[in-house]
Amino acid sequence: MATTARTAKPLDPDSCAAVGAPIRTLLRLEGLAAAAFAAVLYAHTGASWWLFAALWLVPDLSMLGYLVSPGVGARIYNAIHSYVTPGTLAVCALLLKSPAVMPYALIWANHIGVDRLLDAPWQDGKARRSYFCELAVCLSPGMNARTISETPNVTAMARIMSCVS
Repeated sequence: MATTARTAKPLDPDSCAAVGAPIRTLLRLEGLAAAAFAAVLYAHTGASWWLFAALWLVPDLSMLGYLVSPGVGARIYNAIHSYVTPGTLAVCALLLKSPAVMPYALIWANHIGVDRLLDAPWQDGKARRSYFCELAVCLSPGMNARTISETPNVTAMARIMSCVS
């Protein structure tokens, strides 16, 4: 009896709206809750909001891993954009009775929460533009309906265009 191997097609979150929309909504709500919770806790630490603003984008420096290779970049980006890493830092701060470390963990968790709220995708090592990049492309001169239809990830671009036009 011969068996045939099936190759699973990766799911495109935009292509399965019936399943994808509720899950994406839950992930966005999770991001909102995490970001709000982290911001409230940060306010109670007494740390400077200038520190918060200055360090908020630091987790995105993990994209420098893409200079090595797409696979390495994706793994580093995903590790940094997981709640496990700032959660571990927060637990260490509590166990070591080091309250000065806690604001850094909360800034990090807030960043991840906002990313989830804005539907920032996990990285898979493939060259793919983010929604922010697509927005920049849409707003750039020379963009029209024809160039949009010839651009990858048309569904996301169509959503963005409907928001900005």
